[in-house]
Amino acid sequence: MEFIKGIDTDAIIKEGYEIEPTCIRANVSANKMLSVIQHFLEMNGEENYDFALHVSLEHYHLSGMYKAMLLAMFEHMEDVLVNDGMSTFAITAANGDVLTKDLYNEMHVTSSKIVKRYKKIFEKENMKRHDDLEFLKDQDLEVKTKRYVMDDGTDIYAVVGALKMLGMK
Repeated sequence: MEFIKGIDTDAIIKEGYEIEPTCIRANVSANKMLSVIQHFLEMNGEENYDFALHVSLEHYHLSGMYKAMLLAMFEHMEDVLVNDGMSTFAITAANGDVLTKDLYNEMHVTSSKIVKRYKKIFEKENMKRHDDLEFLKDQDLEVKTKRYVMDDGTDIYAVVGALKMLGMK
């Protein structure tokens, strides 16, 4: 499993997912996160998405997005959004279902209706269901998080600046 670039740890965790009553939690390899996002969007229509970004203690929000806008955003900003160790984000569909990229390599899908339908987005990436999955944030191991900066100097704050131009508050 490939860790995001914004963390340093000696931990070993396995890729996979577990199903809870209203949530699927998953350890997702960094190189599969964009595909998981794309699968979630494919299952939820074309319009009316909300995007929330948390950077340290700051919270940003952009609403009324179309699927095409989100796909374009991730196409250009994937490296930073996926690999930054200091931020998390969530995509909320019009039906209220939410895909979250949480700390480290954890992603989850929350649904008040039928959460099991989302297991497909992980299975399409050859991830298996586990009943005993361990998550990095639940372990007593040292994990150092850091801001990820691309070779050209782009970091999460540059992404925030670009998204503010689109109306993110």
